[in-house]
Amino acid sequence: MSSLIVGGVEDHIHMLCRFGRTITQAEWVKELKRVSQRLAQGAGPTTTPIEWQGGYADFSVSQSNWSR
Repeated sequence: MSSLIVGGVEDHIHMLCRFGRTITQAEWVKELKRVSQRLAQGAGPTTTPIEWQGGYADFSVSQSNWSR
């Protein structure tokens, strides 16, 4: 899995990622939340804590409909 585009603002992110067939989008979001929380905690006490919301939205885009 690779991130093609990552962006966002203070309170949310947008990502365009390429997925293989070995992980679902739900599994990937769960792992993203777990790993980013751990990285933020390791950044030190001055880092603003991450507070992930319970839900999320994801959309699929076929490769033929995406151009960079």
